[in-house]
Amino acid sequence: MVLLLNTHKNFDTNSLTIQCYSENQTTQIISNIQIRMGSVSAVDCQWAFFIANCSTVTNPYYFGLTSPNKPKAVEIDFETPILDKKYPVAMCYPPMVYESRWQQIIFATEIYHYFGTDLQIQYINSAMKEIVDILEVYESKGWVKNERFAFFDFVDEDVETIGLNPMLEIQARNLPLALTDCLMKYRESSEFIIVADVDDILFPKRDTFFDEFLHLKHKHPTAAGFMYHRSYAKIDVAKTFEKFSMKNSLQTFKITKPTFYGKTIHQPKYSETAWVHNPGLNNDSTITILPEENKMWHVMIEAKKVRKVKNFARFTSEKQDDNDFEKYTIEKDAIEAIEESFVKTFKNFTNIPKNNNAYTEILYNCFKKHEGWDGSLPCFTPLRCKMPKSVPNFKCKVAQRDYKVRRLADNIMLYLSKNPYSWKSSDNGCQLLSHN
Repeated sequence: MVLLLNTHKNFDTNSLTIQCYSENQTTQIISNIQIRMGSVSAVDCQWAFFIANCSTVTNPYYFGLTSPNKPKAVEIDFETPILDKKYPVAMCYPPMVYESRWQQIIFATEIYHYFGTDLQIQYINSAMKEIVDILEVYESKGWVKNERFAFFDFVDEDVETIGLNPMLEIQARNLPLALTDCLMKYRESSEFIIVADVDDILFPKRDTFFDEFLHLKHKHPTAAGFMYHRSYAKIDVAKTFEKFSMKNSLQTFKITKPTFYGKTIHQPKYSETAWVHNPGLNNDSTITILPEENKMWHVMIEAKKVRKVKNFARFTSEKQDDNDFEKYTIEKDAIEAIEESFVKTFKNFTNIPKNNNAYTEILYNCFKKHEGWDGSLPCFTPLRCKMPKSVPNFKCKVAQRDYKVRRLADNIMLYLSKNPYSWKSSDNGCQLLSHN
């Protein structure tokens, strides 16, 4: 059994007396648990992502955690990996939060499908309603699997007990937990798993992603993953859905040369956890692909957001000059096929998204403010960005789920989801938490 959890980053895993309890129709066992930090912890955040694992009976129907102070186990609901279908190349996106970039979502989904991604898994915390509608169209085609991803809406009493609101002390969008959840679900059914954002585009140098990744696997069979450097790129996009064209956007694809921190294609057989850029554990075996061999493009739809690269992990506040760009050539047959696919998919689509970049601009500027990552500012999370109380005509869907509290030991409280996900809908913007 593998458990993914958030807790205080200074949590002393060595002094724990927690054990796992599992049973099936004939057997029950108690086993020791191993808990480790699952990825790099942010210097400015108090909470982090941890991974725990322990042995269980075969095919358990009950699983829980126990301690000397709690002889009766606290039951933990669990899922099983996807086993009934193979997805040789899958893709895990980080959670959408206040998402409104419908053009980039379509752009990425169509390209990754065309070049051979068998399934794209989207984790949705909050997004424009029309984006959810678009993703449900792709889901009906079997291209996408949509996973709701709720934040814990801690009530004031629990915040007082804990001493802080954990959701304000978990970096970014809780990316490592969500990405590792995706990695765990598809590790048995996929040979390669791409981990990247909707604005990260990879074009394979070989015919398909599978061909390219298999070539890398033959050279590095036990690598946890293959990291591709990134460079900025930009495309032109229509502001209205009626005028949006994959063909036009692909034909305006322009690139820059400076490279910076990339994204990774994981080999789930060897990759245990996923961080935003690379495996969270066992990263020493990750192979970095030379930029001259291939790289990802960090694609912007606004030229002002293509910034000059200072070094591998830092940017300046200046935007790239127009003469820093050069045209990127994409094969005509590919452009025509991708355009045809998009038109066919949405020919009867009526839930037309409107351009509303209120959240996008706030998140972009909030991120820029925090990107020093030196501990001088509070933990960076979208929940700390100052959002308007309402955004007129922005229809939003927010994933939500209630939680329950169970005491495992004198100093250990478990906050567990207690019901299925549901959508909370609003016509005037997104409200993620009622208690923050």
